[in-house]
Amino acid sequence: MRKLMILSILAGGLVLCSYTSVTRAEEMTITTYYPSPNGAYDALSVKRLSVGDTNGDGKINASDVSASSGYLLVADKVGIGTTSPGAKLEIKAGAESQSGAREAIRIWGPNTPGNSNSAQDLKWDFAAAGSAGIRAYRGGSWDTYLQFLTNDSAQGSDSPQIQMTITGSGNVGIGTASPSYQLTLGGTGTNFAVENKATFAAKNSSGTYENWMWPRWSDNIMYTNFGSAGWNIRNSSSSSVMFMQNNGNVGIGTTSPSYPLQVSGKIASNNEIISTTLGGSGQFRAIYGNYGIMLRNDGSNTYLLLTASGDQYGSWNSLRPFIIGNSTGYVTLSDLTVTDGVIRSSQRSNFYLVLQSDRNLVLYDGGSAVWASGTSTSDIRLKKNVKNIGTVVDKLEKIRAVNFIFKDDKTNKREVGVIAQELEKDFPELIYTDSKSGYKLVDYPKLTVLLLQAVKDLRAEEREDTRALSKEIKEMKLEIAALKNKRI
Repeated sequence: MRKLMILSILAGGLVLCSYTSVTRAEEMTITTYYPSPNGAYDALSVKRLSVGDTNGDGKINASDVSASSGYLLVADKVGIGTTSPGAKLEIKAGAESQSGAREAIRIWGPNTPGNSNSAQDLKWDFAAAGSAGIRAYRGGSWDTYLQFLTNDSAQGSDSPQIQMTITGSGNVGIGTASPSYQLTLGGTGTNFAVENKATFAAKNSSGTYENWMWPRWSDNIMYTNFGSAGWNIRNSSSSSVMFMQNNGNVGIGTTSPSYPLQVSGKIASNNEIISTTLGGSGQFRAIYGNYGIMLRNDGSNTYLLLTASGDQYGSWNSLRPFIIGNSTGYVTLSDLTVTDGVIRSSQRSNFYLVLQSDRNLVLYDGGSAVWASGTSTSDIRLKKNVKNIGTVVDKLEKIRAVNFIFKDDKTNKREVGVIAQELEKDFPELIYTDSKSGYKLVDYPKLTVLLLQAVKDLRAEEREDTRALSKEIKEMKLEIAALKNKRI
């Protein structure tokens, strides 16, 4: 049975209609002649249509037409807005002079807010061996979403996954379907990388862009630039922990560093802290109150230096409380110099103290030893106006031998000795009075000289008493002998 087909050419267009079913494929040739009654045919309507050899059998016939209604099959290229398409589908949207947005493709979706049924996909399918697509869907209200899907070879099946999402507010998520920020990266491990010559830029306060970071340049160095007002690193409480000024000064704990490195707080190091080339010298400075103290190495000597009062950041004064000779190791303490075991004073250069190899200390006056630890100079050749001390027993009897506890001794240890003020009355030579504190010191070793003299005094008295007693005994013997002679 044949299908009845009516071709109507109307003023409004060309329409191809069918009213009965067919039992076999048929062909129809439509010939139109120009000019048409109205200059153009407005419409042509068919259930299905093919253009060219769509099945690739080398023939153009009914077999090229789809068996289902509603299909348009094209063997080669389709051009919309162009007569010379260069791709399978080419769309030329509007004239170049047309103002405003030019809509090229519109895909209508269902009005189902917040429902996955509203999703519409634009898909690329590679013969069931992987696919990729772009998906659009509607959110809860007027917000719309755009997603990009790809197929990872590790999946082992044709099931593209969401790799990037753009929300209605413009947030972009890569590796996450719910970005909370303008750019959110999901996943684990290394999830952000740039090429070695890529740079990052940001707008400055003037509204112009300037580069602020080069992650890896051709020299494999990372560079960062910061604004003219500085670079502020803050903690989780938005408090500044490190600040770098445009002149290179770095502050830790302060936002206004006056030096290349200024720290507000303690500094700890488990290794060396090195200072070099400060005016040709290495120097460290510590400041507290009105004074600054410096440890300075000028290459020849190392000094402990002081500033004048109120000039903590200034230069040092003329005092040199501590000096080390770098090559010799000789030490000078204030006006004392320690050299090879010899301690000298610049104020009294003729006096010096020597630590000998036998561990005894010897004090020299000029070239002569005047004191040694445990000994004192006593050579007659060094003395003049030598006089005997004289009797000391009566004087020593007036001096108390006491035991006592020093007031500042927290151990309350008892000591033995004499009272300096009592000894000074008769023996001022044994007392030394400190010029600063006024306290008196006793030269106990010299006290033995007085004890020696006291022993001699007692021995002399004993001999005198013995002689007197012997004389008395002799006289008594003579008297007794005389009495015996008278009796006879």
